[in-house]
Amino acid sequence: LVSGRQCALGPGCGGRQTGPRGRYRRQHRPVAGNHHTTLISLQGGPAAADEVVRRTRLFFLAESLGGVESLITHPVTMTHAAISPEERSRVGITDGLVRLSVGLEDPEDLIEDLTRALDRLP
Repeated sequence: LVSGRQCALGPGCGGRQTGPRGRYRRQHRPVAGNHHTTLISLQGGPAAADEVVRRTRLFFLAESLGGVESLITHPVTMTHAAISPEERSRVGITDGLVRLSVGLEDPEDLIEDLTRALDRLP
């Protein structure tokens, strides 16, 4: 999803962007090494997050495999489940937040996979 310094999800991924019909917001974050993290905040809350997680085929549902695969997580039910809703809200972790860690798969395949999942949201 990231080619060089450009986010393939759309222009301006360095900051928050609103997706089609306002259904989600995304934020691109470079992390150590050559992979990147993208956060997508879905307006439909946990049901929408679950829908996107279930519908992607190329992203593995996992917190970390320590490898080069693309991952998808729902922080509210996974990495941050033990944190109070108030604290999660304070730090910007919404119920509809989905975290993508982009691996080495073909960027076009990942974009197609994620777009298909997002397009199926109501």
